[in-house]
Amino acid sequence: MNRQDYRNLFDNFHRISIIGISKNAGKTTVLNSIIYAFQNNKIAITSIGLDGEKIDNITHLPKPRIRVFPNMILATAEKCLEECTFNYDLLETTNIRTPLGKIVIIEAKSDGFALLAGPSTKTQMASLITKIMKYDPFKIFIDGALFRKSFASSVVSDAVVLVSGASFNKDMEVVVKHTNNLVDQLNFGMTNLQLKSLLERTNNSCVIDQNSSVISISKDKYELINNMKLGCFAVYIDGAVTNKLIDYIIEKSTDVKFDKMIINDATAMLLDSKHYEYLKQIVKKVEVLNKIENLFVAYNPFSPLNYKFEQTEFFKELSKIPNVKLINVLTDLEWYHE
Repeated sequence: MNRQDYRNLFDNFHRISIIGISKNAGKTTVLNSIIYAFQNNKIAITSIGLDGEKIDNITHLPKPRIRVFPNMILATAEKCLEECTFNYDLLETTNIRTPLGKIVIIEAKSDGFALLAGPSTKTQMASLITKIMKYDPFKIFIDGALFRKSFASSVVSDAVVLVSGASFNKDMEVVVKHTNNLVDQLNFGMTNLQLKSLLERTNNSCVIDQNSSVISISKDKYELINNMKLGCFAVYIDGAVTNKLIDYIIEKSTDVKFDKMIINDATAMLLDSKHYEYLKQIVKKVEVLNKIENLFVAYNPFSPLNYKFEQTEFFKELSKIPNVKLINVLTDLEWYHE
């Protein structure tokens, strides 16, 4: 894949989150390849938590640094500026606080490497994105994390890049299954516009009948499930769908029957593989109010823990996942050299 084809994958989207399925999956390498592809554009980058440090705090091995080019906009914590190796102009000091100081917005004036530390809540990230937009970036890239997948929600991102790799598990089958589940969730279809409008006005978890009328409503998801009757058509969960919630629905399964579960967007689905399989047995279909596009899955057959997958076999197994574009960032992007 040449550089222009890679850039074209991002054409219709402005706020993109890069999410790794585990630590050391290759997320920073993917972010750097994107930055390199857009180095002549005024893009903006920020992060969930800390990224760009020289040494990994788990493996104690060197990590790829985050590369910066002139005119890039960065949002990071004040103390991270001490580790930045490029010249910059301070554009704004925000009121968003982190353990490493307030988040600042800067513009790079030379090449170098950055240390990023961003907001700790989804609301703060949404606020930060709004502030960054004032500086008219071509695109905004958010260095994300799967265990805080909600940061890729539709309030923050309109698209994601999912990074999968051997570091998740030594068993390739486990890695492929988990990746498949995440892609499946990002492919949830949107509910119809009439129901979307109704649920956005309701702004609470609720039960819906066959005529798209709300018949029960509650701020408490568990109370709502407990009070559901036989024959309910759909349930809307306002907030996260967790392992605990699925266990509770299973406990009530003799009384709870519904065809459809509706959630805000795919990032609300915070289930392990086992509970996601349970969910598919409980409901016929899951729909979302807001769609987040999965641009591609970047995969990394190498783990820093001294094992690797055979590349051709890994690609072959991942290729069985429906509706997904696969990119091996280490070998498919010959124009990019870390």
